[in-house]
Amino acid sequence: RMLSLRVCARIPTVSASLIVRHYSAEHEKPAQTLCFDSFYRDASRRTLSRYQYSKMMRQLDADGEPENIIRLWNLWQEKNEELPYTGLFGTIIRAYNQLGQLDKVNDIYQLLQQNNIHIGANLSTAFIENAILRHDYEDAIKFYEMMIDSGYEVHTATMSMLLPAFIQLERHDDIELAKELLEQEKREQYQRE
Repeated sequence: RMLSLRVCARIPTVSASLIVRHYSAEHEKPAQTLCFDSFYRDASRRTLSRYQYSKMMRQLDADGEPENIIRLWNLWQEKNEELPYTGLFGTIIRAYNQLGQLDKVNDIYQLLQQNNIHIGANLSTAFIENAILRHDYEDAIKFYEMMIDSGYEVHTATMSMLLPAFIQLERHDDIELAKELLEQEKREQYQRE
């Protein structure tokens, strides 16, 4: 265990985050946090690739570390003129949502619009969650309709999240559709059990 921690601390690249996924009794911090600190120091000194940032952010997302995701996003903006991989914006939005920094997500939307980046299903879902948390039901419906217009399937969990917006805006057809999907999911779960 100590060897893996020493190796991790010495590797200042994204691969460090993937070496260990366990806690050390001898250290207060989990090994993945030690790896993040090493990665962050290295990224502060030199420009790392989009791929390296992507790997680390996805690892942080899996480990439930929204604060470090935003630290990396802020560092990226300081050091890079290009944008990260589009899929990472969903990770960044979820981190802002988890931290309660809901208004920051509008900056992401503006950035995507300015760069003509298509907002796919995963990004739309993250924007919907943000709008619901802000109680901006019209904004939530805007992203829902963008998903429908683009031909994306809206999953049951997203429809469930949208229910308050459907009710508030009296979208009766969507309310019925959401209820049907939820009932269908309950039936399928019951059959599996």
